[in-house]
Amino acid sequence: MPIPEDRLAASPVTPEGLSGGDGWIEWKGGDDPLSPKTSVEVRLRCDEYSTGPVVSFWWGRDDTDRTYDIVAYRLANTV
Repeated sequence: MPIPEDRLAASPVTPEGLSGGDGWIEWKGGDDPLSPKTSVEVRLRCDEYSTGPVVSFWWGRDDTDRTYDIVAYRLANTV
């Protein structure tokens, strides 16, 4: 399932620990990037990973504890 251009929040990332071309999309916070039931893998600021439907994650930003902010995501079926 391709991601519609208007739903992409950012371009593919290449920050430390992530390489381009592997489906990762940088995330800087905001509204859910895809439909609620879409299965994604997320990378958290604390360098942990989790997989599940979009609706199960907090996609915003928390100014008090940024440890678990999502910094990148990709469709789970691209893993």
